[in-house]
Amino acid sequence: MKAIDELISQGLPGQELRRSRLAKEVPQAWKFWRSGGSDWAMFPIIGEYVSNSDQEGASQARTHGLNPVFIAPDYRAVKAISPAYRRLRPYLICEIAGRGHLISPPVLPRHSRVISNSSPTRVPLDLIKGLTRTSRAPAPLAGSLKRLARQYCALRRRRSDSDQREEVLLLEYAGRILGGMGLRPDGIAAAQMVRTLERGGLGARRDHFFHSFQNYFLGLRAILDLRDQFEAYKDRAKLYWNVEPCNVWFLTALWHDVGYPFQRVGEFVNSALGYEAQDDVGITIKETFLQRPETHEALRTLSSLLAHLLDAEGVRTQWMRPGPRANLGVRATQIQAALSANLRESHGAFGAVRLFCDYSDDLDRMVPIAQDVLLQTVYLASCSIPFHDWQFRDHVRNACGDCRIVTTIFPFASLLAFVDSIQDDRRGLSASEDAALILRRLLITRPATVAARISMAALSDRDLLDKIVEARDVLALLEQTKDSLYFAYPKWIGG
Repeated sequence: MKAIDELISQGLPGQELRRSRLAKEVPQAWKFWRSGGSDWAMFPIIGEYVSNSDQEGASQARTHGLNPVFIAPDYRAVKAISPAYRRLRPYLICEIAGRGHLISPPVLPRHSRVISNSSPTRVPLDLIKGLTRTSRAPAPLAGSLKRLARQYCALRRRRSDSDQREEVLLLEYAGRILGGMGLRPDGIAAAQMVRTLERGGLGARRDHFFHSFQNYFLGLRAILDLRDQFEAYKDRAKLYWNVEPCNVWFLTALWHDVGYPFQRVGEFVNSALGYEAQDDVGITIKETFLQRPETHEALRTLSSLLAHLLDAEGVRTQWMRPGPRANLGVRATQIQAALSANLRESHGAFGAVRLFCDYSDDLDRMVPIAQDVLLQTVYLASCSIPFHDWQFRDHVRNACGDCRIVTTIFPFASLLAFVDSIQDDRRGLSASEDAALILRRLLITRPATVAARISMAALSDRDLLDKIVEARDVLALLEQTKDSLYFAYPKWIGG
């Protein structure tokens, strides 16, 4: 957590105003500030609650020609101002990419609303049908998409088992894709595990099972239309791997959120016991996982490859998997520290490690030619997963001093971070009521821009500020130019 003064100096450089008149007009303000030719009334957020007095003070500030600005020193403070953000429309200073950042109030509808959608399914049928119309999909994938579209046409809502029937179809589709890669179809059990936990009320608020498939189908359009951009890493990073981009994306999207149960494992144990365990069971379980030989091997391999990709502009040779006693080097050691820290605190790194370990036995039993392709596919997907987690980005900044990825070297990681930052499930877990449909679709424009079409009105008060903060953190992650793979948010959300 950054100190409030440090956030202000970085996000709104200026100097304090000491005027008794302002203190009488807006007594709720913490201090008054002059920056950029404007005067500001400052309201720091302490804890998880913004007082009615501070909210009234922000409204009064405008009547006296002052810009109201709230300072959020941590994520709890961002959540605290979220319910009042649309109504107050204040400026906000918070930490983005490790620095204080000023967010100007966007022009938004005064109220959120549910956007009606005719799709009776969690994954919109139109999204799947649209993918069947392209001629760019490899033949096996095209066949699987057409079969899924036919099956979806037969699905009807208003049945008690609607979600379960849709889940079965998606898992069958996943099995066909995995089988086409030469992997066990039942290997999708990691994603199914998340769905099982959520069905029992133990998961996070968002339904990660359907959310992961939504991410997959949304991003698949970009990969099919911009295939060259998703293969540019081969030359830039000297990774001349003959892997199928659609397969890399499938593994990336489907495994990206399987770490949520691991992140909350202590809560699950306490829920099962019916009381709070005296010692922290969650910490013990996580440390045991970190000490497994399979986890150790995954962390070393992924850290080495991530270091190679992050420093790709300076590499002179292809990457080679490090041996068990090899010196990883400074950069890879830093990345390994970031991955380990994330495993202890969040979910991004776990998806990468779990994917790496899920298929290790299968890959070891394959013939060498097939094994190489599948290893490379799994490695690329595993390295693409962690960056969607803002806490992993923060862990990398703490370990390495910075966290930036080039979109044409990390195309799958960039796509996942972009789509995940704005996509939500359409319904609650019970499917008893519609939820706001935020991301309508991705627009692909020349030469290689992927743009998000978002419904501003559909963003709830709870989610609006979250989306703005996360989008700007993702933009701070991406090194991109408009003449290559480029991800564009609407101006009101990305600044």
